[in-house]
Amino acid sequence: QDGGSPRNYAVLCHSEEATYPISSVFRDAANEGSAPAVFRVMDCDTVMAGSDKTVKQRFKLNDKTRPLVFVSGKQGPPKQVPAKLLKTGSMLSKALKNLLTPKAEKIETTQDLRTKCLDKEICGLL
Repeated sequence: QDGGSPRNYAVLCHSEEATYPISSVFRDAANEGSAPAVFRVMDCDTVMAGSDKTVKQRFKLNDKTRPLVFVSGKQGPPKQVPAKLLKTGSMLSKALKNLLTPKAEKIETTQDLRTKCLDKEICGLL
């Protein structure tokens, strides 16, 4: 255990009633072990406790994308992984690293400052 520190999650939406197997892309990325995330599977059509919205509705997830994978946790609000990055397990692992690893951003305008820094939960300027 890591003492309860915040974690990042890679979540696969998979219906409890599904008759098809869990995505091989998601499974391969989880087995590879290089992504900085804890892998979880959940039924995103379930209504969230204390809400009248499903996980898909609450986080505005596009359910046309298959498999439907999103990241959530210490990196900020949930973000859906684009379909073009869901072709292989290694592509998904690389995408998760890019989505979850903090990085320097070039800021050239006030709008850049707002979207890349001020609107984020954590931001540092050099």
